[in-house]
Amino acid sequence: MADIYGRHFALQLSLIFFIAGSALSTGAKNMEMMLAGRGVAGVGAAGMLTVNMLTFIALPYIITYSILYLLGGPCHHGRFWLARR
Repeated sequence: MADIYGRHFALQLSLIFFIAGSALSTGAKNMEMMLAGRGVAGVGAAGMLTVNMLTFIALPYIITYSILYLLGGPCHHGRFWLARR
């Protein structure tokens, strides 16, 4: 979803799911309603975790290897710079 609509929209949608699930489980009248709310909140939390992992882990990794590719040239794919570490 973040690839199609952007990270901002995916993060906001996940937050809405999390808030709605938390409100549902807070105002639950019985155990089934509370478990349903926890499930909806879990979907929102998983979405937020996925979008944040993309932002803080995968994106710097992609940028680093793109720079190494530019420094190493097209025939080395940056392997020379990685081997020097």
